[in-house]
Amino acid sequence: MLLRLTGAELIYLATRGAGLPPTVRNLQWTAAGVRVDVDLADLDVDSLTAKLAMRAAGVVQVELTCTHFDAVNQLITCAISVHARSLPMARLLHFLQDKVNSNIATVLVAHDLPADTALLDTTDNEPTIRIAVGAVMTELLRTSPLPAAHLTSVVLAEGTMQLEVDLAPEPR
Repeated sequence: MLLRLTGAELIYLATRGAGLPPTVRNLQWTAAGVRVDVDLADLDVDSLTAKLAMRAAGVVQVELTCTHFDAVNQLITCAISVHARSLPMARLLHFLQDKVNSNIATVLVAHDLPADTALLDTTDNEPTIRIAVGAVMTELLRTSPLPAAHLTSVVLAEGTMQLEVDLAPEPR
């Protein structure tokens, strides 16, 4: 089965109609991925230094470009580009990785998804985020009359996400 979902439909499904977290000021689908404007001043941080730096950075633009789909493990990997006031900030993500992952986990758990469904990885100089779309599909289909589904491909095209889903009970 081929599903084509717009950005608005994906957000609605992912949040179950609850909307985006308050730190997200804008979300826009592009031909290659997603652009999100995040207000760092709204992030809850412990360090006064980090809090001042985030307020100075203001709203940052985060661009996610899907670079790989692992059909076996049901993972989408997206490259991340981050800019604050037009300055690249990808290397600074290393210092925020734990806090970002903690905030992502809080949002995911609030939407009945496993905390590790999406994880920021900054181990090299090219930060990525890995999204366990299999877990998302399982949760979305849990209350659905559809049988178990196995995602076989994911393509971002023309501002939509195209998902090819095998409705067979076991992955092939």
